Amino acid sequence: MENIGIAAPIKVSHAEEISWDDQADVVIVGFGGAGAVAAIQAREIGASVIAIDRFAGGGATAYSGGVIYAGGTRYLRANGYDDNADEMYKYLEAEGSAGAIGGDTLRRFCDGSNADIEWLAGLGVPYGGKVFEEKTAFPPDNFYLYYSGNEKVPAYAAVARPAPRGHRVAVNGPGGGVYFSKLREAALTKGTRLIAHAPVTRLVIDAAGGVLGVEINPLPPELAKKHQKLYKMVNPWLPFNHRRAEKAMAAAKALEAGVAQRKLIRAVGGVVLATGGYNNNYALVKQHHPALAKHYDKLLRLGSMGDDGSGIGLGESAGGASDLMRNISVARTLVPPNVFAHGIAVNTHGKRFFNEAAYAMLVGGAILAQPDAKAWLILNAGDFWHGVWKSFFPGGNFLVWGLPALLNIFGGGTRRGATLEALARKIGVDAAGLKETVTEFNATVHARRADPFGKMPDLMYPLDKGPFFAVNLSMDNKFAPAQSITMGGLVVDGNTGNVKRADGGIINGLYAAGRTAVGICSNGFVSGVTIADTVFSGRRAGRDAAMRTNHR
Repeated sequence: MENIGIAAPIKVSHAEEISWDDQADVVIVGFGGAGAVAAIQAREIGASVIAIDRFAGGGATAYSGGVIYAGGTRYLRANGYDDNADEMYKYLEAEGSAGAIGGDTLRRFCDGSNADIEWLAGLGVPYGGKVFEEKTAFPPDNFYLYYSGNEKVPAYAAVARPAPRGHRVAVNGPGGGVYFSKLREAALTKGTRLIAHAPVTRLVIDAAGGVLGVEINPLPPELAKKHQKLYKMVNPWLPFNHRRAEKAMAAAKALEAGVAQRKLIRAVGGVVLATGGYNNNYALVKQHHPALAKHYDKLLRLGSMGDDGSGIGLGESAGGASDLMRNISVARTLVPPNVFAHGIAVNTHGKRFFNEAAYAMLVGGAILAQPDAKAWLILNAGDFWHGVWKSFFPGGNFLVWGLPALLNIFGGGTRRGATLEALARKIGVDAAGLKETVTEFNATVHARRADPFGKMPDLMYPLDKGPFFAVNLSMDNKFAPAQSITMGGLVVDGNTGNVKRADGGIINGLYAAGRTAVGICSNGFVSGVTIADTVFSGRRAGRDAAMRTNHR
């Protein structure tokens, strides 16, 4: 992992062989969602905790929508939903989660999800409110539960009883900032010591390969302010920001490289790696997903500057195994405006290839797999203009959903055709293929047959009267940047969170959590499961590392 500045570990015979600058029972690398949770859990057990962050903390979690996926909660019951962990398990198993972490671990996650959200509520995170029933990527303000995945898609509904398990933080707008502020407050109030603006450069290991601590390179206070200013330039939700972000990341690395204040921090119980994924590391994206790398400068890479793969690199430097690194979720958001789910997505051959009402991450992956990663959403005039109107008035969160939709509609190359043949010529799609696809689709709608791609019946409307519109969904469309999240990471023990070697053995004293590790969402992403996994895996790692110090 030389491209992210991770050096080989310092090797010593035993911990007393070197002089440590500081120590704690548990040392956490990365103070975002997973790191803060691990810190709180370890402190609640009684372990001393030092959290170290390359910047000031927050990570991808602070930029997120603040949605957590949980089943059988009192918030669901208050809205009349008879949900439970069994139904949640069946749904996530169908999404592929068990394939990533094993059925036993998925079972523990589902069984504990209600307790996890109650734990968060006890820390002051606000939940509760009305359910949004329509198809959406994120509900309007005043609605704080929604179907955040594919629960209502017929193929999934046949497996598990649908429930709106996406619990949004009960604040206006994206709630990630409020969510993380509550975690940060709890961690620090409970006694976690935070060392900010201190890149971790390598691990310290003993003769048996166990992890004893970390080496850090803390920036002096006079540079920390400039360092944080550079960090804020990498806003994952800001379009057309690629060049500025790349310059900021290079400047931050140069700033760090000019400092030489190496210090050693001992971890008596264990080191928890929680630095996020590698969304902001082009070399790693190109290595693991070259097809996506072609569109790297067009993506909204959902993470902070710290999502550079450094935690994964630290784990690998100690012999840790990584897996599922190719799994990068790519979202193409069609709704809101919700009426756009009535349309059909076609490729350059004019053929449908996916359920337009499926979860955005699945739609994005399907588009990426099409010829030249090109696709168009075909709509009738009524639905198109209704969608334009809804984009101006999305019911809250205009900057998050309304403005991006309008930007694509008016800047992304939307085309109008009086006939399907005319529209096909304007968008470079095979006219015969498009006409055949629309004819087949209309016949399915009029006959009230099940959609072969699984779209819900209440979203099936015919496209039998022109004019028609085509909205550009292609990956190279800079006016509609797709959203990406890396899913793979270090392989960990499902019971403890210990990082595992390629031979299946664990590395004593080393843990990973959140997107630094293979987790619940590594094989099947659903909104809210990422934060839910940071809570599950963060508590798991913090608990086990603390217990190693005999604080019972």
